[in-house]
Amino acid sequence: PWSDINSTRTVRAIAVAPSNPDVIYFSNTERMLRTTNDGGTWTTVSDALPDNAITAIAVDPTDPLHVFVTLSGYTAGNKVFESTDGGANWSNISSNLPNAPANTIVYQAGTDDGLYVGTDVGVFYTDNSLSNWQPFGQGLPKVIVNELEINYTSGRLRAATYGRGLWETDLFEPVAAPPTAAFTWNAEGLCA
Repeated sequence: PWSDINSTRTVRAIAVAPSNPDVIYFSNTERMLRTTNDGGTWTTVSDALPDNAITAIAVDPTDPLHVFVTLSGYTAGNKVFESTDGGANWSNISSNLPNAPANTIVYQAGTDDGLYVGTDVGVFYTDNSLSNWQPFGQGLPKVIVNELEINYTSGRLRAATYGRGLWETDLFEPVAAPPTAAFTWNAEGLCA
C-alpha cells in the first residue's frame, strides 16, 4: 500500500487521530489507507466503502479507531460513513442527507458524536440524540461548502464556501428543538 501513497494519484484527505498521532488516515483518488505506527505500515481500509471518492476524513478526538468519511458524487444515500474499528467495517449514516456531494466533515469534541457536514447545498448537523441530519444553515446561502473548521476558543463553526466567502456561526447547543444556525459574513477588510 505504500506505493499507493508514493504515486501520482491526487491526495484527497489526510487525518491524524488527536488522541494518538501514530494513527493516520489517508485517501487518494483510488483508496483509503490507515497506519497505526506513524507511517511504518499502511493498511487499505476502504474496500467496504462505495466507489465514490472520499472527500474528507474526521477522527473522534478520544478514539483513534472511530472515524468518519464523506463521499462525493450523486449516488443517493452514499454521503457519510462511520467506522468504529479503524475502517475494517463501515456503517452508512447518510440517512436523509440530500443527494449532493458531501465535501467536508468535522467532529465536535465533547459532544455525543456531534458531526457537521458541508455539502454542495449547505451545512447539516447530527448527533446521537437526533434520528436524522438537520439543516444547519440559517443565514447561509444554498452554496457549496468546501471546508468546515471548529474554533473552540470562540465556540464558532467556520464554513469556507465556493464563491461566497467565509461564514461562521455558533456551535450547536443541545436543546429540545432541532439545531439552528445563524451564519454571518463580514466584508471588512476586503478590496472593492
